[in-house]
Amino acid sequence: MSAGHLEQARAAFLQGLHTLEAGDWLPAAVTHRDGIATPPQQYVRQLFDDYADEFDAHPVKQLRYPGHQLWIARLPPEAGPRFPRVPDPGCGTGPCGAHVRSRAGHLSGVDTSPAMVDKARRRSVYDTLHVADSSAR
Repeated sequence: MSAGHLEQARAAFLQGLHTLEAGDWLPAAVTHRDGIATPPQQYVRQLFDDYADEFDAHPVKQLRYPGHQLWIARLPPEAGPRFPRVPDPGCGTGPCGAHVRSRAGHLSGVDTSPAMVDKARRRSVYDTLHVADSSAR
């Protein structure tokens, strides 16, 4: 590929990134531009709202994402203590909630995506659910 075509491809790629409504964050992340550390909250919220219907089937079942299993594995054995309060930051649709419900006096979930929180609410295992950004900034 000649240098001219490479530059055209780069320009087209960057234009495509802007159409994803990620503002300047995604192009900056892809091109390693300094100064932009985290994506805009609205971008993340929309991304996961759009993903909520697929969340349980895709990362957990199809991709075998182990995040919730790793979190659960770090708890003491089932015969271990019952915890007065258990937070589930970034709870998503709530795959961890059902696994820790019997060990929690009060189970609360937080996620930035309203659609994810709605799905978690349908599991009926959380005492409280909140739509909020649980990341440290």
